[in-house]
Amino acid sequence: MIAATKNKQPLLYEKESYLLRGLFMKIYNELGPGLKESIYGNAFEELLKQERVPYKREPSSEAGQSLVEALIALSIFVIGIATIGFLVLDANVSSRQGVERTQATLLAQEGLEAARSIRDADFDNLTAGSHGIALSGNKWTFSGTSDTQDQFARTITVTDIDIDTKKVDGIVTWQFTEARQNSVTLTDYLTDWNQTQGQAGELTVDTSNAALAGGNKRLQGITIQNTGSGSITIDKMTVWWSNGQLVKQIRIDGADVWIWNGVGTPDGRQPSGAELNIGDFTLAQGAGVKNINRIGFNGTMAGAAFIIKFIMSDGSTKYVSVDFAGGGDDQELVIFEPN
Repeated sequence: MIAATKNKQPLLYEKESYLLRGLFMKIYNELGPGLKESIYGNAFEELLKQERVPYKREPSSEAGQSLVEALIALSIFVIGIATIGFLVLDANVSSRQGVERTQATLLAQEGLEAARSIRDADFDNLTAGSHGIALSGNKWTFSGTSDTQDQFARTITVTDIDIDTKKVDGIVTWQFTEARQNSVTLTDYLTDWNQTQGQAGELTVDTSNAALAGGNKRLQGITIQNTGSGSITIDKMTVWWSNGQLVKQIRIDGADVWIWNGVGTPDGRQPSGAELNIGDFTLAQGAGVKNINRIGFNGTMAGAAFIIKFIMSDGSTKYVSVDFAGGGDDQELVIFEPN
């Protein structure tokens, strides 16, 4: 480490000293090391003449060397030592930076792997925002807004891309020096793989004829179909919507599968996002199209947006989204359905 000397005394001839040091550096840069001292002396003498600096060159003798030659030799020695010192210091800095960047990259990769693990357990847990990560019962979970490993701070940011795609950034920062902060960012895009796996991959949901009816208190016109080679069963449903009304009924193929005071759990009218344990609805192979006759609410849903999640008996999930624009019973639809 190179430190400044405190209480440094001012140079007696500061301007002249600065000029001479500059001339020494110029000779060293142009001629380099390893030449005879007389060559450096002659070059220095020429520069003094060009700069019109008065001087007197001591005569050569066998007993010693001129003052100018001694100064040049000393200057070249100091410059050489300083150059070697800076090269060694720079090599050490580069080596440390490489080691720390590798550590930071590994931590960012671990963060992305943790996000994948959280996605695999339940895509709904991959919530948008900034997160730290922690192990709980040998499982990765989000914890706080960041986590710290030694001198490294790690943040996992999750951004919603669409209904079943998230952008995940693993960001690791650290203080390389007091005035310099370094960072590494790795990015991945995670999808809800359950959408195309298991029974959910065999469930087709058509929202093209979705509509609000019954004073805008009932969502209807959605159909479902089994396109697989075996029976599939809808075990649970979750519905989200964009106002404060409560859901009170779900009817499929003419029969209630959940109602606030009857079949299914939980009891009572439920808010947006509640998981509804419906009476299992099984779609046999080749059973054809079945209607979701109604999803009933206790108030008007005019202008509302909906997301419906179907949870199959094997744990796989399917999402669809319906967004109503305008008002009235005959409303224009803006529909998004994940692949």
